Amino acid sequence: MALQTVQDSSASENNQPNELEITRTNKQGRKTLYKLEDRLSVIEQWENRDRANFSFTLEELLNERFGVSPDGIPVVSIQTFYAWRKRVLHERNQQKEKISGS
Repeated sequence: MALQTVQDSSASENNQPNELEITRTNKQGRKTLYKLEDRLSVIEQWENRDRANFSFTLEELLNERFGVSPDGIPVVSIQTFYAWRKRVLHERNQQKEKISGS
């Protein structure tokens, strides 16, 4: 948890500004319900698909792997998939830099 000190605009009796301590939590978002292996599997399947013969859209692939809620809304959205993909690609790039930098 990050702490930040902020000065209050109102002055006290001694004409010294009051200091307020404000705590801010890291915004992590909602925790995923799926294991890393499941997420990596879908990301690799999408990245390594044969574009000429692959007839699925990303939404169809996600619906097949993770399901659809009773009201027809996909359990895993395309935006969530791309957030997972971005994180995985970033981590892979960091690992490659560490290996090439060593």
